Amino acid sequence: MPCDNHGILIISLDFELHWGMRDHLSVDGFRGRGLETRAAIPRILDLFQEYGIHATWAAVGFLFFDNREDLLEDIPDKLPNYVRSRLSAYSELLSLGRDEEEDPCRFAASLIRRISSTPHQEIGSHTFSHYLCREKGQGIEDFEVDLKAAKKAAQRHQLELKSFVFPRNQVNPEFLPLLSEQGYLCYRGNSRLPSAEKIEDPVQTLWPRLLRLADSYVGFLGFNTYPMKQIVPGPLVNIPASRFLRPYSASLKWLEPLKIGKIRSSLTRAARKGEIFHLWWHPHNFGRHTDENLRNLEKILRHFQKLNRDYQMTSCNMGELASRLEEPKT
Repeated sequence: MPCDNHGILIISLDFELHWGMRDHLSVDGFRGRGLETRAAIPRILDLFQEYGIHATWAAVGFLFFDNREDLLEDIPDKLPNYVRSRLSAYSELLSLGRDEEEDPCRFAASLIRRISSTPHQEIGSHTFSHYLCREKGQGIEDFEVDLKAAKKAAQRHQLELKSFVFPRNQVNPEFLPLLSEQGYLCYRGNSRLPSAEKIEDPVQTLWPRLLRLADSYVGFLGFNTYPMKQIVPGPLVNIPASRFLRPYSASLKWLEPLKIGKIRSSLTRAARKGEIFHLWWHPHNFGRHTDENLRNLEKILRHFQKLNRDYQMTSCNMGELASRLEEPKT
């Protein structure tokens, strides 16, 4: 585990496939991107292994199943009661294919096995049903049912979930004690960037989106690194995000060097000051312009490798960092 005076790179990925996009795209509309995402994940894992990266893959519980029969068998009795019923992933159950081969955008058990068998990769939770924790109509009892279903799904793979990522960054403070009760050690908190929480209703205003977009390339809102002492030990540790790895944009390709340069300079600051930099994205962000996104990722990881040599910067997944805080001081 890293020493207190060394910088730390945390990487977390929101592994959703179609379950995170279903209220924006039909499964047929997502299929091309979904298949490209599935092809990209082994390549991401290869890069992580080459550069010594420990990462947390926060997966939607529906993805843990091999087939429709097994998923339907584990559907809880109590379902989310969103005011806007279309937000519920359960509305799609009747349209599921038979298995992962027939429905590769909504089942991913083989990928869960691939990730969990890769050294230093942690499977975390992104809820069972891509549960939206700050939408009107849902409540803490619904959330508790969802948490229990997610842990049961993970047990099919002999996995114990310790790290949690709120879908769409909808961190609900009222739910945090329940996460601890269910055995989670940590969750990904929101960054200091404006409107980091994506609330479906009311719709976000335009300016925070534009501000975050501009900051991705120019970085005028700062490095968003933070010292280890900012992470407060306790039954549930908040490991805040620093920056979203925005996917490659063909229309803004001339700005891509600025975007990657900002991330590398943030890493350098974290390494020199002994701070944490927490980078996150969705695997489906690599479902378009896959080669360009992987090249950008490798540029970041190659820079991390240099910082590891020069400053002993280390890589941790979320669970490792939280477990470290529980270790007795010597």
